[in-house]
Amino acid sequence: MPSFNQMLDAISAYARADMEAATYFTLEACCDYGDNVGLAFVEDASYFAIHAGMADRPDQRMMLIADSLAEALDQLELVRIARPNAGLWFSSMEVLAKIEHANLARGVVLARGSVDPDDDEDDWSIMAAHIAECEASGQPLDMSVNASDVISTIADRLV
Repeated sequence: MPSFNQMLDAISAYARADMEAATYFTLEACCDYGDNVGLAFVEDASYFAIHAGMADRPDQRMMLIADSLAEALDQLELVRIARPNAGLWFSSMEVLAKIEHANLARGVVLARGSVDPDDDEDDWSIMAAHIAECEASGQPLDMSVNASDVISTIADRLV
């Protein structure tokens, strides 16, 4: 993984200016619908975008774009290092929820899992409940609980 400075250097001057002015950032699962970009279910996302939210002007949409959730988490970590006090949000067709965990991957799973925490057939809810149980008991995560292909792509970040 590149260093923080290498990753920051790769961001355009415009994106850096937006990053510095933003009060919050939203990681969004996206899909193209013809000429339009729309929200996607996480499993169906063609890509992930990070939008910068401004207090005094419209959001800078598509500030950063990633081909995968893992790449988007790398970018969001860079954003968090650069703007540690900014709010972080996760958005998909299913949910708009605040990311409230020091581990961004766990935060995204917990945010997506919050849609219906009692749904014992939803992979995200099951994994979110497992994360909460393991953190409460001090036990390591058992990734065999996971059945989601998308969660599998970020499994190394969850443990």
